[in-house]
Amino acid sequence: MFKLSHVKGPIQCVWIYRITLVLGFALVGGLAGVYALHAGPKFSLAAISRGTPGETLPDGPPVAPFPAPVIPGRDDGKAKVNPGLNAGLEGSDKTIFFRIEPARACFQPRIREGKYIDINLSAQRLAIFEDGKLLDSYVVSTGRRGMETPRGTHAVANKSSRAWSKKYGVFMPYWMAIAPSGSFGIHELPECPDGGKEGAEQLGLPASHGCIRLGIGPAERVYNWAEIGTPVVVY
Repeated sequence: MFKLSHVKGPIQCVWIYRITLVLGFALVGGLAGVYALHAGPKFSLAAISRGTPGETLPDGPPVAPFPAPVIPGRDDGKAKVNPGLNAGLEGSDKTIFFRIEPARACFQPRIREGKYIDINLSAQRLAIFEDGKLLDSYVVSTGRRGMETPRGTHAVANKSSRAWSKKYGVFMPYWMAIAPSGSFGIHELPECPDGGKEGAEQLGLPASHGCIRLGIGPAERVYNWAEIGTPVVVY
């Protein structure tokens, strides 16, 4: 008769081998998992919920810190900026909204002694300097194509707080001629005899007949600040 005692030893060896193999795989898998947990990118629900800059989110690019954009507020002809997204815009402000930039970045003094007026045609900006220091800067409207504002160094030739243009039939408040003939000058937005203003929505664009138009407020400011003989640099 076949006796079980003759095969007991071999059967025990097979089971011991199988158990050892399973335990070995389990041990290797566990060590690999621990290594991956410590070596791989770390995620946390708190970090993901707040979008912490510099941390990589699952299935997506790193979260980059973007500051709130700077948006100009209501325009009075003077280039200025207010932080945030809730600046109120009305009327012509909606039209010139995307044409206004921080004007101070456009200017470097070209005359470092005394007063002078700086007009940047490509930026459609006018700045006033004194002793090399920028005092203020404003959005303007200069001559359109075919009627360009003359480049070069000019000077305030004459002034009138309410000049009348016989050629165009409008008032030009706070007029300052930059040519002795009076053919070109700096002035506030043209004013019709009925009191209506023209060109507010064109500030920031070349749209005049060659003059430099300023908004309501800035024109008076520049007029009161500049004297006859003040240099005017147009480029």
